[in-house]
Amino acid sequence: MNDPAFTVLLCDRLNRSRVEPQQLCVEITVTAAVAHLTKASELLWAKGVRFTLDDFGSGISSFGYIKALQVDYLKTDGDVVRDIGTDPQDRVLVVAIHNIGCAMGMAAVVECVEEDSETLPKVIGVNYAQGFGIAPPPSSAEVAVSRLGVF
Repeated sequence: MNDPAFTVLLCDRLNRSRVEPQQLCVEITVTAAVAHLTKASELLWAKGVRFTLDDFGSGISSFGYIKALQVDYLKTDGDVVRDIGTDPQDRVLVVAIHNIGCAMGMAAVVECVEEDSETLPKVIGVNYAQGFGIAPPPSSAEVAVSRLGVF
């Protein structure tokens, strides 16, 4: 996101493809978002590209930036999620992050779900979950960007 040439390239490819910008979601860490979001990223927002703020909760300053960043999804950091089945403090943090994101119009995502995949999303109410407890990762052939017809 700190390279304006990438944004120009991506916008050009989106203009020439059958992919709607709303079908694309760019995942960016809190650290990168704060350090590198530029006018170039505003062009992607204007086109309708969605954004996920990754690793939320990994640093105390995350909460200070959430209002300033225009994102569609808030992904809770895996270090906070990993032990929610056994650590009540981690569970409270995940619930708090989920509630804050929802109150601000963001869908909640949790990563590193390693335990019973039925319990976490239903009890906490998150919108999306990732991890081996949900499903194994797809092969590179299954997620090839060329399948989307973008590049």
